[in-house]
Formats: sequence, C-alpha cells, structure tokens
Amino acid sequence: LQTFAVIAVGAGVGAGIVHEGQLLRGAHGGAGEVAFLPLHTGYRRLRLASPDEAGGFMLLHKAQGRPGWHADTPPTSVEELFARAADGEQPAIELVEEESQRIAAIATSICAIVDPETVILTGGVGANTALVGRVSELINERAPFPPAVIRSALGERASLVGALAIAVRTAQSELITSVADGNTPASTSAP
Repeated sequence: LQTFAVIAVGAGVGAGIVHEGQLLRGAHGGAGEVAFLPLHTGYRRLRLASPDEAGGFMLLHKAQGRPGWHADTPPTSVEELFARAADGEQPAIELVEEESQRIAAIATSICAIVDPETVILTGGVGANTALVGRVSELINERAPFPPAVIRSALGERASLVGALAIAVRTAQSELITSVADGNTPASTSAP
C-alpha cells in the first residue's frame, strides 16, 4: 500500500496516515490527531488532556451511566461489552453502534482529505471484527471513494511495530548517509 490510514482505537483514538509511502507528520507533528476532529455541532475539547470521545475509556464510562443492563450490571471491559452486544443486550448494541458511527466519521473525514486505498483498524477496540464490519458498511455509504476497511493483523502491537520500523529505517538511513559522506560511526568501545 502506498496511501493508507491506520486508525488505532484503544483507550482513546489516533491515526497514522501514509501518503505515497511516507508517514505524514504535519507542520507540528500533529497529523493524525483525529480525536480533535469536530465531529458534531458544539464540539469543544476543553483541554488537551480531555478524554477522547471514541475508544475504550469513553465506552466503559458511557456504559456505567446507561440503564437497561442485564442484572443492572454494566460491563467492566471492552471485550465484555462487545460480547454482550453480540449476545443481543440492547445497551451494548447501542454503544457499539455509537462507537462504529464515531470511527466511521473519523475514517470518512480522512477519506475526504487523503483518499486512502485502505483504512486499517487496530487496537484493543478497533481490531474488533464487529466494529470493523460496521465501520466498513458506514464508509461505503459515506465516502466518495470508499476504501477497503481491514483489521490489522498486528492487533494491539501495531503502534509498537510501526514505531520500531520507523526507528530502524531512520537509523539505517543515517548510517548509510554517514558512510557515504566518508564518516565512520563512532566507536562504542572504551579506551
């Protein structure tokens, strides 16, 4: 893939956007800070540390305040929430749909600006097959050129693997440039 977006939905939400094989960083390093997208009228993030509107933290927070749970007991984990939605428990179904709508709105916003070939969902929440399927349906309805929507094979490790790949590529590039310029890497041995 040369142009794609990775949307990581874990405790919160963030994205990485690759265009023509290069990670977009933005003028201030903030490209992909999709939690700041004003997805509804009246949106105002009060402070940088405010919790994201999407992601596991907010899902569980909303579950606590939602009535109608079996035995009046809301789920205590995102996994439990998705399992209860799959079992047909109405408050869980509603929360999964709301999360799917938010992630689809984020992905559709990215599609309108970047036109990615593929959107990859990852993270403890984002890699859930029910979420991936529903987000794919919603993007197909909304995006001008709907991309493929897939689940990351790396799951919760995707961000770490990506960061390591960038670090290795940067180190290799710097080493090659250094050697090409006639410089030798500094010795690490003690005198």
